[in-house]
Amino acid sequence: MVKLSDKSIGLLGGSFDPVHKGHLAISKIALDKIKLDRIYWLITKKNPFKKKVYFSLKDRINQAKKA
Repeated sequence: MVKLSDKSIGLLGGSFDPVHKGHLAISKIALDKIKLDRIYWLITKKNPFKKKVYFSLKDRINQAKKA
C-alpha cells in the first residue's frame, strides 16, 4: 500500500437546497470528532426525494462557498 498523503479528508454529500446551519454543524463535528483535516461538500444536482428545487445548482455552490 502506498501512502499518498497524511491528510484525512471527509466527504458530505447532499443537495444543500438550501445550505443551512445543520450542514455546517455536522461538518464541524466531523472535523473535530473524527479529526479530519478537511471536509468537502458534494452538491447533487437535484434531491430525488423533493419535488421542488428552491435554488439552482450554481446558487447552491455559491452559498456553500460562502458558508
